[in-house]
Amino acid sequence: MKNESENARLARLLSMQQIQPDDVFVQYAIALEWLKERQYHQAITAFRKVLEIDAGYLAAYYQLGQTYLAMSNTSEAIAVFENGISVAGKVGDIKTLAELKNALLNAQIDD
Repeated sequence: MKNESENARLARLLSMQQIQPDDVFVQYAIALEWLKERQYHQAITAFRKVLEIDAGYLAAYYQLGQTYLAMSNTSEAIAVFENGISVAGKVGDIKTLAELKNALLNAQIDD
């Protein structure tokens, strides 16, 4: 039953995306749904769309980097974390900056 509910949620979000293609929240929610379903390529495409719409949407850097790590693409994850660190530093978001730095360090250690 839960799987049907998740599929319905994704279907609703995709429908909303048709109406509001540049709604960053809808796009981010779609990316998270793809990630939950382990549809990593779709999740990456959706997270990248989030960052096209709003390069300052910091949570997308973290999730996109983690998605690359789930696909064993450490070099791409590192690049994403580094970009996110740069953006977080520019806007002064210390908490997200620390999270991204920690994710980068972990990715580098595991590489």
